[in-house]
Amino acid sequence: MKRSISFMTAMIAALFYFNGNAVAQEVEKLFNGKDLSNWNFIVQGNSVPADQVYSVNNDIIQIKGTPLGYMYTKEKYGDYILHAEWRWVEAGESNNSGIFLLIETPENPFPNGIECQ
Repeated sequence: MKRSISFMTAMIAALFYFNGNAVAQEVEKLFNGKDLSNWNFIVQGNSVPADQVYSVNNDIIQIKGTPLGYMYTKEKYGDYILHAEWRWVEAGESNNSGIFLLIETPENPFPNGIECQ
């Protein structure tokens, strides 16, 4: 019994020690809610200007979906947790979306990287 109490006391002390030394995580919003100034854009075949495909309306990023393309941050990131929310305004069989992670170089129409759908 004494051994169990000593072990539990040591575990609780270790928990407080390591938790107290944790570095506070800084949260950075990738979208400022106003404009797309922190982003670069790829539009398939450069067929239209990016602002005809990507826009901001009521603090929401809107993407027309045609022509194909993607947007990516101007800043490179590593060792991160990404939180994203999206929705379809109109349901349809052709709806297709994803988030590319860890792309090295932007390419047209799509980069090499991990895509989460």
